[in-house]
Amino acid sequence: MSDGITIHFAPLGRGGSGDLVVFVGDDLVLGAGARDALGQAGVDLVSRAAGSEKFKARASSAMVLPAPAGVDADRLVVVGLGTDKDRGKIDWPVLGGFTAGKVAGREARVVLDWPGAAAMPADAADFALGARLRSYAFDRYKTKKKPEAEDAKAATTLTLMLAGLLLAGILEVHEHLE
Repeated sequence: MSDGITIHFAPLGRGGSGDLVVFVGDDLVLGAGARDALGQAGVDLVSRAAGSEKFKARASSAMVLPAPAGVDADRLVVVGLGTDKDRGKIDWPVLGGFTAGKVAGREARVVLDWPGAAAMPADAADFALGARLRSYAFDRYKTKKKPEAEDAKAATTLTLMLAGLLLAGILEVHEHLE
């Protein structure tokens, strides 16, 4: 099995590199953590781009934009979560897999925060599981390539940015597993 993804957990905040992934509902409202990470220029960009791109933020939809000036990111990936009804029954592994597919082969910071979000440590773990499953490749019986012919396939690195209490819960669980 090849492991094409690395997942880290970090507190909400600014700074970093790679892509920045934020989540919005059909009302295009960003969570406090996403607004902080983007700044006002980023929030305005999401609103303007959604109108011109006809992005309705339906569940499992995404819009990829160049990051605005002042945001430490290469690209801004806006993932739609749908209506209030859709957001009430989020399938965390599916959301993690969808997000990992949008940033495949890149480094990305994922802001797990949106209005009305009540994410628990188990939800963040399910999100990470979905991302890991999306990157899984069964290669046991494939013909082995010669070392000099191997391509350097870029690995995906996800940093899940979480609110303080949620992050503390995940780190506590992680300590018990080690």
